Amino acid sequence: MTFNSNNAPGSGEARDEQVSAATFKEIANASGPTNIERVDDFGADPTGKVDSTAAFLAAGSGAYVPRGYYLVDTLQLNVHDYYGPGVIYTTGGQIINISDDITTIPLVQKKMMEPLYGFNDGVTNTEIYRGSQFAPQGLAFWRDPVTGEESFFISQSVGSGQDWGPDEQVRIVKMPKYDDGRIVAIAPANITPPITNSHAHLSAIKENGTLWLYSSNRAPVGTVNLGAGVGKGWSKMPWKGKNQRDSDVQSFVVFGAPGSGHRYEQYGKGCTQISTCGKYVIISAVNYSGGAGGRTLFVYDRLKVEAMANPLDAEPLFKPTSLTVMQTSGATAWQGETCDGKYIYVMWGSGAVWSRKGINIHKLTGELVRTVFFDGSGGQYTHAQLMDGDPVLGLPKSFEPEGLSVAGNQLFVTFVDYWGEPGDIVSYRGRNYHNIQSNNIGNQPNIDQLRWVRTSKAATAGEWDSTTAYAIGRTTRRSKCIYAVTPPKGDLGEQPLNSQYSFAPSVAPFPQGAGMSLHSSVPYGNPWSMKLHEEDTDTYRNALDYHFNYTFSIYDAREGANNTKRLAMRMSAMPESSWGQVIAGDGTSAGGAGILMYTTDSAVSPGELRLNSAGAASMRFTVDGATKIAITPTETVTYQPQRPLNDSTDDLGTIARRYASVRALRYNIETSSCTLSSGIGSPEGNLTAGPGSIYVARGGGANLTLWVKQSGTGNTGWAAK
Repeated sequence: MTFNSNNAPGSGEARDEQVSAATFKEIANASGPTNIERVDDFGADPTGKVDSTAAFLAAGSGAYVPRGYYLVDTLQLNVHDYYGPGVIYTTGGQIINISDDITTIPLVQKKMMEPLYGFNDGVTNTEIYRGSQFAPQGLAFWRDPVTGEESFFISQSVGSGQDWGPDEQVRIVKMPKYDDGRIVAIAPANITPPITNSHAHLSAIKENGTLWLYSSNRAPVGTVNLGAGVGKGWSKMPWKGKNQRDSDVQSFVVFGAPGSGHRYEQYGKGCTQISTCGKYVIISAVNYSGGAGGRTLFVYDRLKVEAMANPLDAEPLFKPTSLTVMQTSGATAWQGETCDGKYIYVMWGSGAVWSRKGINIHKLTGELVRTVFFDGSGGQYTHAQLMDGDPVLGLPKSFEPEGLSVAGNQLFVTFVDYWGEPGDIVSYRGRNYHNIQSNNIGNQPNIDQLRWVRTSKAATAGEWDSTTAYAIGRTTRRSKCIYAVTPPKGDLGEQPLNSQYSFAPSVAPFPQGAGMSLHSSVPYGNPWSMKLHEEDTDTYRNALDYHFNYTFSIYDAREGANNTKRLAMRMSAMPESSWGQVIAGDGTSAGGAGILMYTTDSAVSPGELRLNSAGAASMRFTVDGATKIAITPTETVTYQPQRPLNDSTDDLGTIARRYASVRALRYNIETSSCTLSSGIGSPEGNLTAGPGSIYVARGGGANLTLWVKQSGTGNTGWAAK
């Protein structure tokens, strides 16, 4: 006989046996301690059908919970202060394991069920509502504390309005939970109409007879900034199925609007969950002051905040902490989070077929405890199916994780399982890739895994060209599948978390120590950055970053400096053009001055050096701070005193290469006092020069006169010739 949340009496599925409270007591006594406080000694019922909150309170914190299932109001106590193999059924409709948690036990994955949403292949449309084929967002598990029936809720943006915008609309569906891989139809009564609310994340709790669904809050009407101005708290609404209305949505905002002066005004797009114990609201928000690249974790007392006259006055229970996840396929993809009151579970990963997916497990205060890598949909297929194609499905397009929920020692994940007929297949650097998106111009196949998928099929469109828009194939499968990351039970359908052909993460994601040949590495195509963190204000300043596989930038991180300006250094070694470049400003040629240096094997300008300035700036050559040459945007050249390296050695021009004309106000000959010049009128009494100087009076006719300075050093002594 086994005891776990999947075979507990009264869970709504077929059970092998119904175990009496007396039998539970007998088994628990045979395996558990008898000389300490035990919740069953105070009347706790191990069948999960009778409220045992009073017994837990009477036994006190630290009491032993023997095997069985105990219905408890977790808002009245902290079940994680108890220990033992017993499983908690919360009166809010969740399941909590107080021992044998996910941070330490071995895990497998298993396909549980496939909700039937339908899809549109361009010929036949089987969608249960318009846009239902697209990616899900939130996933919530819920157990009816009265009947024991277990359900899933899935939220989805339906494409009406802008994501995170004031007009965003979502639908939420409810379906029974199964774990045998079956396809599950969704009853029309359990599909809401489009509701004006946020798409991000979903959780469920029953309170005072009402089942509430929680999600991130949408942008306020009239919001200007769809970044830091949205996702600043949470919303909740009672579950009404097809009778859901916009007026059901209640919102709680804990981050102030940009420019309001609120302590957390720089945070937005917060992904929100309530803990399965019902006590906490978990918000992972983007820091728009220039955060760490992941999200910042906030933990709030749910009931306290919801009772406040102004939730903006609420403070988190712990100091906000930065959470980072592994990067995948060129971007950090934050796909879901959940919490059981003891740990926070954060799921990451993109839809790229060959990329890794994972779940990071953190303490409530943010410390990372464990990372679990898993395949999801990709693990259901053989390597040959993924590379060569399936005779029915064609080639894979995307396996994207979206939505995460926890129940006991199981994590539930929703996956998009997306296939299609082959489109254009191209070759690139000895490998072949098939196109999965129409907007693929300029996207390099070996880096952009969200638009290209590697395949062993022969190329049909030749060598990849960055200017060509390639064709995509008709959709053959676009399903949503729910998987469990679960302790192994020997059930049919259990698989290892990772298949033998999944790509491993970087072998050196952080410094390894002195003498190592590889101190750090980043997945190919991914950027990396280094920022300075100011703890008092929880703000970040740019320091270094590396992008596009050839651009390195340095920032001024001092107080008062414009931290968006940078010195960008680039090195291109592409066959058609090989060069190095240094640019100051915003990293573009138009944003600042720079130097462009071509290598000697460049096909453009071998060995050439180019200096660049932008806008109305001039280009200057200086020595000891003094300008020697200045070039303005109109190409007017100003020369400061300029002289040859050696006296009486260098010529200006040659017989073969002469200047067309030379313009100057005056020429000094040998000595500075002997000059050659011209002007209007007589120089006598007007022009100072030394003996031997020559002056040409311009004017034409009788006024054209040649003057020679015969004596003196002043402005007299001129004689007309």
